[in-house]
Amino acid sequence: MPSLLEALERKYFTDCQLENLNDDDAAAETEKIISIYIPRLPPLLSVPELLVLNDCDIDCAGDFEAIKEKCRRVRELDLAQNKLNDWQEVFHILEHMPRVEFVNLSKNHLVGPICNPTTLPTNSLRSMVLNGTYLDWPCVEVLLDNLPLLEELHLSLNDYKEVLIDSIEFAASGGAGGGGSGSTQGEDDVNEGEEMINELCANVDDNNDEVSVRVERNDSKQSDSHILNSNNTTTATTATTTETETDTERAAAAADVEAIAETEIETTPTTPPPTPTSPTGSCYTESKCKHIQPHRKLKTLHFTGNPVESWLEICRLGRVFPSLENLVLADCPIKAIQTDAATNVNNNDCPTACVEDVEMSHKTECPHKHFHNLLFLNLSYSNISTWDDIDQIAKFPKLRNLRVKNWPLWERLECTEHERRQLLIARLPNVSLLNGGGVISADEREDAERAFIRHYMDKPEWERPKRYDELVTKHGKLDPLVNINLKPEKRLKVFITYKEKTETRLLDVYCTVGDLKTRLEKLIDLPANKMRLYYVDQDFKEFGPELMKYPNKRLYSYNIQAGDEIIIDEKK
Repeated sequence: MPSLLEALERKYFTDCQLENLNDDDAAAETEKIISIYIPRLPPLLSVPELLVLNDCDIDCAGDFEAIKEKCRRVRELDLAQNKLNDWQEVFHILEHMPRVEFVNLSKNHLVGPICNPTTLPTNSLRSMVLNGTYLDWPCVEVLLDNLPLLEELHLSLNDYKEVLIDSIEFAASGGAGGGGSGSTQGEDDVNEGEEMINELCANVDDNNDEVSVRVERNDSKQSDSHILNSNNTTTATTATTTETETDTERAAAAADVEAIAETEIETTPTTPPPTPTSPTGSCYTESKCKHIQPHRKLKTLHFTGNPVESWLEICRLGRVFPSLENLVLADCPIKAIQTDAATNVNNNDCPTACVEDVEMSHKTECPHKHFHNLLFLNLSYSNISTWDDIDQIAKFPKLRNLRVKNWPLWERLECTEHERRQLLIARLPNVSLLNGGGVISADEREDAERAFIRHYMDKPEWERPKRYDELVTKHGKLDPLVNINLKPEKRLKVFITYKEKTETRLLDVYCTVGDLKTRLEKLIDLPANKMRLYYVDQDFKEFGPELMKYPNKRLYSYNIQAGDEIIIDEKK
């Protein structure tokens, strides 16, 4: 299998010539073709800015110095459908292409693991495509740590059923709620925290007992403060572990101006070894999810085709990428745009020390809480089947562009596509682009909102959504539309006159002139081919009768009304 260097040399630096031909065959071939002189181009010194080497069986990089010389202009690199399987090799490639901004590694065997590189692979990479690589979440975390400027990430078709990284902030939020405490109070709180820690260290023995310290606050002077988070929970098995975690406790106590008033120490029987702590200070559990720092540069995430069903997993993505503006979740079998507080608090999801914080964070969590900057959302081909989920989507504060095609909900609606679009527009006041169509104009929105009111005005009050009352307040109570039927009446009473005799008959206006003649044979003793019919409009008698000479013309095309007259004359 070729290296990357060999593949690009084969594509960009090999002269075009006739090969595998002897002299006689070459002479014969030359006689058959017309020669056109083309000036020889100077040899390439470097490859173009867009380097496409997909499906070339590349499994390694080759000479890195030669790559750096030839690829110094490359800004976009496409290495999809190759045989790369070593992330260190990928990092070295990016390191020797300092100007690369986009890289496509889809359908390579890059399943991991990834070791942290000693230096950043590149400072210019903005977009990475990892579709169909089945990259596990620890590898995604390492990539996010080493690509801090990444703005666009593609993780489609990776068979993700869960999102096993999260970014729950454990830092105290006392600045917002406890603004009344001064610097003196803060110093006293720190001193009390140190006294608590010293007391804890004195009570830890050499046995492998686990000591859980929970700090509570009851002082009325600190009523606005909150309970310290997981940094106040210490697990000790040996004296060395206790000293390390005590240092962490000291740092947390010194940084928190919200003081500690009371300390309660509980001792429990021996348990499994404590959950390790990552270098960044966040909690980690090998069984479920990894808590990482939020990646605030990423703005576009493609997550198409992953079998995620719960919106809770999507909320994890929102917490990891708080600046997200474009989110593509097409072909993901999401069942509802809502979170279940009961499923959020799960001891398997987060370390024991973090469960209480997760409970407090998730009990009041809204589906749109972590998507304050989201502008575009694609939820086509989801398994959503209720209008309540559309109402939840309407609460995304900045959402302007939405795609919701091929939902089970649309298959159950007994309405036209235009009526369905109107119901969607009326429920989504902030969305200006829907399902890839043009910008929703003010007139279209007003028509949709009025149609929405009339759609629900005759329904029971318990079936009306909350949006109905909002639109009635905006447009007022509307009268139902008049049902205007422009179709002609099927049967009319007209006068039939033959010679001196006139009778009233019920006439089918959808029959033809020829059919009428056939039916009149039973009324008068005259064959149809001997009849000549005249139509007399009662409102325009002064213009005289009109000859009905076309046998295939239908009667309603004469604008026949009740009370008009048809005169039968015999052909001579």
